[in-house]
Amino acid sequence: KQMKSMNIMIKALGGAVIPMANAFLILLLVTAIYAVIGVEMFKDRDPKFSKFSESMFTMIQCATGDDWAAGIARPLFGRTEQIDYFVAVYFTSYMLLAGIVLLNVVVAVLLDEFILAVSESRQEGTLKLTMDRKSKMETTAIDPFLATLTKLNSVQNLERRIQDIYACLDVNLSGSISFEEMTTGLKRLNFEPSIHLSHDDFAVMTEGVELNEKNEIAGVDFQQVMMNQLQLYIQRHISNRLVDMSDEDNPIKSVLLVLKHVTVSMKEQNLNIVRREERMQQDLERASNEVQAVSEKLDMVLSLISAPNRSDSRPSSIDLEPPLV
Repeated sequence: KQMKSMNIMIKALGGAVIPMANAFLILLLVTAIYAVIGVEMFKDRDPKFSKFSESMFTMIQCATGDDWAAGIARPLFGRTEQIDYFVAVYFTSYMLLAGIVLLNVVVAVLLDEFILAVSESRQEGTLKLTMDRKSKMETTAIDPFLATLTKLNSVQNLERRIQDIYACLDVNLSGSISFEEMTTGLKRLNFEPSIHLSHDDFAVMTEGVELNEKNEIAGVDFQQVMMNQLQLYIQRHISNRLVDMSDEDNPIKSVLLVLKHVTVSMKEQNLNIVRREERMQQDLERASNEVQAVSEKLDMVLSLISAPNRSDSRPSSIDLEPPLV
């Protein structure tokens, strides 16, 4: 930790070299201007301003605040010690400009570089921590596709979107898609980042789904697979956000995503109930039609059986002889 703090200090000093050099150059230029004026005005009154080098050193002494008023400025007033307004304005303006403004500019530049170095160090630490957390997060190959499905606001739009994707993947219009068709189609759709599906990913996705003899998945099964993968994606997203709580927006996004997941699940359950009732109604109608057909056939059979019996039951004429008395 101590070496890290020293690294920050060295980095700040290195970054402040050029800005501090510019600030010192401006300070030197202002000092040189005042030194030239001092030589022209005070060379006959004080040996400290007899030539440019002496005047330059004297003004630097003033900038440091070392006895500039009593030792340099006041002797120029003369023996009367009355205020010479030109001398007063000359030294006061220089002290305000060089001794206060420009020297504080140098300190401000150095302080800004220290703050910048500390901020960059913290950002690097936060980025490294974020990358470590992301490396521990669970992801799948089709997460970019599933992320687009979470933006849909209804189950109907979700099912329509899945059907559109399936139509894009089923290039040969065979009614089913293979692993090769899915891989090529997902790459062609240009998701960001690009989707690279492997055989293992396809096997995990289609686990529990009955494939045809060509190892292809049908449209209805594809929709159910995508619904299941979407639910798993939402669960993974929630788990990952619980791990990564550094971003203030992540908990809010996770809550909204959970609410959307619950809403979609409830709507999907309602649709399943409606579909189940429709299937039961169709089954009842089919059973009723079959019972009616069987009843009609039974009536026909009974009529055919009873027809010969009626033809054989004609009344026979029997001659009854009167009894003998």
